[in-house]
Amino acid sequence: MGLESIISFANLTSDQVIAIDSEGNVSILVKGQPVPPGFILVEKGEFVESPVDGTTQTPVVTAKYTTPNNANIDVTNEINDIITALEQGVDPTQLGEQFATAAGGGAGGSSLTPSATISRTDLEVLAQTSFDTSSLSGTGISQTQSLALVDVLATAVNADSENLTDDTSESGISAVVDADSDANTISESAANGTEVQITGLATDADATDTV
Repeated sequence: MGLESIISFANLTSDQVIAIDSEGNVSILVKGQPVPPGFILVEKGEFVESPVDGTTQTPVVTAKYTTPNNANIDVTNEINDIITALEQGVDPTQLGEQFATAAGGGAGGSSLTPSATISRTDLEVLAQTSFDTSSLSGTGISQTQSLALVDVLATAVNADSENLTDDTSESGISAVVDADSDANTISESAANGTEVQITGLATDADATDTV
């Protein structure tokens, strides 16, 4: 299981963002924390309601890329286009390659295989999807970075589309976020009316705190 499968929008608090470096490494940062050049920062936006059936859809996100010259490029539209394409069943690897090509990035960075998969590969859907990447030209976003980004987004789309029936239990790994030494946050996302049990182990090295 890749780290991208564990770190997702469901794990974020309101003051955190997902950060992806040029090597495809994914981490959670606190808003306002200094970020080195070459990172893509993705922030969870508000959930939007479908105008057709009123069901909750994948959250709209905001995103930016920090260039080597410390300039910020807004890639929000491109990120949300990727989410739309994923919802339509496009293969994440195809999206990652297209994103990297549009950004002018090479195949730099370590090899990465997306852990989230879409069952249907439909290049016709990809071709028909509105995927305007003109603003990314020459930014230097690597293919590895693009694949990691699409993997995170695919995980979010998959998680949002999962439904639990009555008397169904689900187990998995939720992220434990330790932004400081005094407090930890464990987050879980579930539909209304779903009973969620969280079991964990806490250790206190100095035995002076209350758990």
